[in-house]
Amino acid sequence: MMDLMPSVSSDYFAALTPEETVEEYLAAGFCRMELGITHTNALLKRQGSPESAGREFAAWAADRGLRIGQGHLDLDMDLT
Repeated sequence: MMDLMPSVSSDYFAALTPEETVEEYLAAGFCRMELGITHTNALLKRQGSPESAGREFAAWAADRGLRIGQGHLDLDMDLT
């Protein structure tokens, strides 16, 4: 069976860090979030590989009770 829980893009809180956004969603009672381009770009600019940054953030969010069902990528982003 599909998990069809509603979620909102993290870009709603584009001015916040990915971690601050998770805290805001949890405080509002949400247990799901879509990772928007703003926060995906922020994670991709962090130290380490994109895979490790994404895994670490997703695990951190899950430990707090927030599931990230999908993410969005900016395929034109310059990572340099």
